[in-house]
Amino acid sequence: MDIALHFINRSGDAGNSHVVIFQHMAAADLDEPLAALKVIRNPAMDESHDFVASTDAGDALWIGTARNVCDDDLVPPELAAGGATCLSLAGIAGVTIVMTGGCGEPLAFSLTDIVTR
Repeated sequence: MDIALHFINRSGDAGNSHVVIFQHMAAADLDEPLAALKVIRNPAMDESHDFVASTDAGDALWIGTARNVCDDDLVPPELAAGGATCLSLAGIAGVTIVMTGGCGEPLAFSLTDIVTR
């Protein structure tokens, strides 16, 4: 099943962080390289993006920031090894992912505007 996702940058980040969104396959070996599902390059304040994720890989999505990553690139090892935030999508048909923080505060990700199945 597909989930409609909306990302918005509400952080004070200066637009120099690439947001990397990825999923682990439920039965995959976590030591194997992962491909990025979506990379949002240098999102400016209030910039937003819409995209779709499939629950074929499970009901969780990981999101974090890195530099020099493009769509379909491998997820940087520091994110794949636990440097990303896990967001549960169980029972969700659509949601907004909000990035906050920046200006000396750690970047954080949360879910709002949740539409359930």
